[in-house]
Amino acid sequence: MLDLLLGNHSKVVSIGELRRLHDHYNGNYACTCDILLRGCDFWSGVEKKLNIENLSLLQLQTLIPRSNSVWVDLAYLLPDFLLRPLTRHVGQLSRDIQIAKNNLRIVDALCEENRVRYLVDSSKVYKFSRLYHLLRPQSSKTVFLLRDGRGVCHSRSKRGLSFKSSSRKWVTSRIKFFLLSALIPRKNKLTVSYEALCQSPEREMTTLCEFIGVPFEPGCTELIKQGKHNICGSPMRFRTEETQIELDESWRTELSDREKQEFRRSGAGIINRMLGYRSSLSSQVLNCESKTPRQ
Repeated sequence: MLDLLLGNHSKVVSIGELRRLHDHYNGNYACTCDILLRGCDFWSGVEKKLNIENLSLLQLQTLIPRSNSVWVDLAYLLPDFLLRPLTRHVGQLSRDIQIAKNNLRIVDALCEENRVRYLVDSSKVYKFSRLYHLLRPQSSKTVFLLRDGRGVCHSRSKRGLSFKSSSRKWVTSRIKFFLLSALIPRKNKLTVSYEALCQSPEREMTTLCEFIGVPFEPGCTELIKQGKHNICGSPMRFRTEETQIELDESWRTELSDREKQEFRRSGAGIINRMLGYRSSLSSQVLNCESKTPRQ
């Protein structure tokens, strides 16, 4: 939702989850225009820009492989002056930073092709955000999107994951993003509440536009999907008739009392309360999933 809203701005292009581009371009996946990526004029234009540098969307890897090493994952939480030399000498980190560089080459091609200065990558991967800031510390910004953990876990459980497993994964991801936030300078990060965004879209989008460095535009409060070329993300991006922002708190009625109690008593409940969410009230603002606009 936030990706689409930001993408409505005349000075911004949003492209969904850049980490999935290699998969989508090499497979039978459609972007939001409902055309296969390899047949889409938007992505073909980007491919031509890359060809000038003898690069290709067919070959550029954009997905960071899973690491089997806890030590490698922990390295991402080191300060810049320690992480930077490690990316030159540790195999996994060297591969990861090369993939981040691939992403930024695509970002540059996208910005040039669309004649904009700002791009939104909604990959929601803390490693990408960390590497973007490492490679381009002055021009990378991160938006932490916060939502009540019960809503996040309920949404994931509807895709087949048990509510308990969803809660554990949510706790792990929140801890990672807490630590990531501590490494990013205050001027380069902003936290936005999903609930506040749904209830007061103009106010929240005005704040977001100020943070990015562009004037607010009224179109940034509607879910306009025509003419968009986002990859991956919610199936909602294909439902062009749905243009109004609606708060989804279906977890309140669809979660059982037992699930709510288990969540409240677990580590997930503790983190949820730290973020400002109480047992019966919907929420304040603080810290959660990541998108990375670039200027």
